[in-house]
Amino acid sequence: MSKDVARIKNKATPWRAVMVVTGAGKRYELGFFATKEEAARAYDAEVRRRGWTLIKRLNFPDPADDAALPPSSAATGEAPGPV
Repeated sequence: MSKDVARIKNKATPWRAVMVVTGAGKRYELGFFATKEEAARAYDAEVRRRGWTLIKRLNFPDPADDAALPPSSAATGEAPGPV
């Protein structure tokens, strides 16, 4: 799994996917997910959506793998954006 996405599991929250753009000092919250794999797939989908596949490492290099991510897996239901 990529080091560019934080997947945090504790008693209060499920898995959370976060994308950090170090040089720009930006952090994108991608949502909360039930499993580590869903969080990783959401990260990959966002990297592909932004066209950053050459600068960000993917957890699952095959884009067909992202199709397995259910659309309702994010608890927030909001589009990803900078924090």
